[in-house]
Amino acid sequence: MIDGNIGIGGDPVALLARCAEIVRDGGRVVVETHVDRSADRTFTAHVADGDGNRRGGFPWAEVGVDALLEHAATAGLRGRRSWTAEGRTFCELVA
Repeated sequence: MIDGNIGIGGDPVALLARCAEIVRDGGRVVVETHVDRSADRTFTAHVADGDGNRRGGFPWAEVGVDALLEHAATAGLRGRRSWTAEGRTFCELVA
């Protein structure tokens, strides 16, 4: 889940639980996390066009590595490793 897609739906545990259902035993899920390790918030996000016009909101979440590991454990996944590359932070989870 790259580009912050862990935020889809605003419920990281539900998204990770679905990943745990579809990945095979020993399979991996790679998640890009928020650069702030402690980030763990849900909110209503909006997309704005170049003129600043916004459309209806949608649920979203921002999750750092520390929170991701807690959410993953709840969802039946475990953290294997995390790393940063070019200012982006990632975490590998295993089923």
